[in-house]
Amino acid sequence: MVDVMADISLLEAGNQLKYNGGLLPDKVWERDYDFIFKKHKVSAADFKQTIAWYRKHPEVFSKTMEKVITRLQSAELKASNKPKTPVQDASSQEPPVLKVKPEPAAAKP
Repeated sequence: MVDVMADISLLEAGNQLKYNGGLLPDKVWERDYDFIFKKHKVSAADFKQTIAWYRKHPEVFSKTMEKVITRLQSAELKASNKPKTPVQDASSQEPPVLKVKPEPAAAKP
């Protein structure tokens, strides 16, 4: 369940950024959640049943979410330690110097 919840956390955060915090149509959420459920071979009904169980066992849910957060932090750290490509490292490079000839000044009448 930790893997499913981690992917859902990423999905929800990504959609909030992508759509600037706006409300998304249910079809978008259904499509995205279905992708995650298929990836982890879980049905939507099983997921809903598990969430209902967690509601009755908040201490277990809390421990599960701690594992989710640890997993996401670990993935973030791993991603930040990857060698940077020129595109990722562009902010540290000097901007290119363009050789542009100035246009001749317009003659005054």
